[in-house]
Amino acid sequence: MASSKEEQTLKQILSELDFTTPDIIASAIISTDGNIITSTLPEDVDVTEFASVGKTLFLQGNRLSQELGSGTIEQISLACQNGLIFARNAGQHALLFLLLKKNPKLGLVIHAAHQAAKKIVKSDLLQPGNSMGLVILNN
Repeated sequence: MASSKEEQTLKQILSELDFTTPDIIASAIISTDGNIITSTLPEDVDVTEFASVGKTLFLQGNRLSQELGSGTIEQISLACQNGLIFARNAGQHALLFLLLKKNPKLGLVIHAAHQAAKKIVKSDLLQPGNSMGLVILNN
């Protein structure tokens, strides 16, 4: 089980990201095997389904990108009627998902997401073999 300090570290990365980037409604870190690590998603969101669909979206996008010779996906964005869903790699073992308001300042969001992904990687909490492992944390 993850220690409270480890959980707080990842949750704080998301909270800071949400707070400092006004176009972000909520955020989540999911493992590349489809488990929710932590999130600031609203309580009415089924985080298990969110993580599973998010992983599948990223995997299928990556497969298409590879087939087209475009290399590995770094980020994906989905334009929706009421906003955007943005996702990017956060190291080899995690994905960072953001729910965005309609018409966000994408340059700022992309920069903030990149910085948050670097913090997630630097935290070294999501690497296989560490004391935390890839476990599901409470929201």
